[in-house]
Amino acid sequence: MSQEQRDSYMIPPNFIEGGSFFGGLFKARNVVEAVILAAGTGLPILTLSLTLTVRIILLCLTSLPLALLALIGIAGMPLSSYIILFFRFLRNRRSLSKSGGKSSRKQAILPTWDKKSGPSTAVQPAAYKKDGSRIRFAKDTRRLMLDTAYRQKKQAERPGNPLAAYVPIQKIENGIVYTTDHRFIKILEIVPINFLLRSAREQRNIVYSFISYLKIAPVKLQIKVITKRADMNRHIETVHREMEQETNESCRMQQEDYLKLLKKLGSREAIARRFFLIMEYEPLPGAKKDREEADAISSLQTAARTAANYLRQCGNSVVQHENEDEAAAEMLYTFLCRSKSTDVPFLQRISHITSNYIKAGCSIDEISVGDFFAPSQLDFTHGSYVYVDGIYLRRNWGGEYENVAILVAIAVNEDGFREILGAAEGMKEDKTSWVSFFQWLRGRGLNGVKLIVGDKCLGMLEAVGEVFPDAKYQRCVVHFYRNVFSVVPKSKAKIVAKMLKAIHAQENKKASREKAKAVVAELRAMKLKEAAKKVEDGIEETLTYCDFPSEHWTRIRTNNVIERLNREIRRRTRVVGTFPDGNSALMLVYARLRHVAGTQWGNKKYMNMKHLEAALDDAFIAD
Repeated sequence: MSQEQRDSYMIPPNFIEGGSFFGGLFKARNVVEAVILAAGTGLPILTLSLTLTVRIILLCLTSLPLALLALIGIAGMPLSSYIILFFRFLRNRRSLSKSGGKSSRKQAILPTWDKKSGPSTAVQPAAYKKDGSRIRFAKDTRRLMLDTAYRQKKQAERPGNPLAAYVPIQKIENGIVYTTDHRFIKILEIVPINFLLRSAREQRNIVYSFISYLKIAPVKLQIKVITKRADMNRHIETVHREMEQETNESCRMQQEDYLKLLKKLGSREAIARRFFLIMEYEPLPGAKKDREEADAISSLQTAARTAANYLRQCGNSVVQHENEDEAAAEMLYTFLCRSKSTDVPFLQRISHITSNYIKAGCSIDEISVGDFFAPSQLDFTHGSYVYVDGIYLRRNWGGEYENVAILVAIAVNEDGFREILGAAEGMKEDKTSWVSFFQWLRGRGLNGVKLIVGDKCLGMLEAVGEVFPDAKYQRCVVHFYRNVFSVVPKSKAKIVAKMLKAIHAQENKKASREKAKAVVAELRAMKLKEAAKKVEDGIEETLTYCDFPSEHWTRIRTNNVIERLNREIRRRTRVVGTFPDGNSALMLVYARLRHVAGTQWGNKKYMNMKHLEAALDDAFIAD
């Protein structure tokens, strides 16, 4: 092996990060805040004319907890940052208050959802007029209600997308996205290269060039990859036109074979990827507010040119657009409407929205920028079938190394495709960790769960009943078999395996239960009392799959679907060995999960969900 192939490349640490103490256990900012709080609260207590014992008790009750809280932080942030964010939230939260009055009453705008009319906002109580005076007559109350109904009716007649109000984008100018919270964002589309086809010397130069760019890149930088199934229809049409013009018979035969290959494999497995570089303007300390927009435009344009120059050295190129504003809107449309953008191009969507406004008699100037890339609906139902599992990794915790569980969840969505819901760190696979993990998934929108598949873990079982009370639990059949085999001699393992498989080969749950009783009796006759006990106690929770369509049985009675992810995670984490902290372990896990999701694993249909819809409809009719 040559020296070039033996070279290893290391990405330098983020130079923006501050210092730390005790091998990275505590951040310098947290230590400084802890010292300030301890000194600020402890020194006045020491000056009190009390006994030493009383002063020590007061220090333990006040200074010590505050110092520990500042040292640890809240939600991974320093205590001061958390307090600043809290008060900023209180100041900037959306509220509805009456103007002109002396009263300080106000009511938060709480969005409501109606499937027919779409999102709306809560109506202001008819207790006060606009000038702040109290309404005393029923006539005024009726007039106010009529005005509110009229405004809601006009809003409903408006042809725009009601979900555009929920997209936090104000406008797009100079190729820069202006957000409603006064941020400035620049999006660049990068043309990728095939790194593996380059020589060892070229690979080394590319890595070094990218390292050089990371050193001077903006602080807030994001690399986004969009993976979608490629549209092969245009290419197939092009091949058809070429065949019509081809006069050579041998070439026509080759083109026909090529078309068969495209229809058989290309239309099903072809994947298109787009790479984006997203950067956000970071204002300099002491910058003037009145020049913030001009500074943001200048800074982001300079950052875009710098990125293009450095990426050109890596072999990449930045896509240049004639209309940067339209290009930025098209990128946002691709981000927010993944499925829709595949079927409806952005120019077609612009034409459709514009024609709707003209037909409704509205001016084109009334079109908000969010109408062009806002999704048509919000779907908070991620999957009917959810698979969960935990994988243990070694990490450093307080100077000691211990095993920490990484909880992973995937789902099969309503279209029948597998998607990764998320991963989180849990100290153990106990109830607290699983409840926190499930609540996190539910807070992100996970709903409509019909079945949760996983290994038997008492903490997970209790968490499922607490967070998803309507969902059923299916114990993985493979893990159940392994549990039984643990008390079976190796000489009888094959016989017992055939007996267990016969239980889950029956046509319905009733037949499986009867077969299980026969297997238990036969195991006791073979003097395998412990195995018989395990089968008798645990067989019921392995038969939950029988309550669902038979077409899905082989897919939902085991969590083999998640084992592919676990193998990929172990293959990468085995090289690392022990992680310095939980964050680095999660970063590597997230990276591998995103890689797997972008392959055929996430783009290939896993099951036909129409069978489940039909079964649910039949159950509804029966009820």
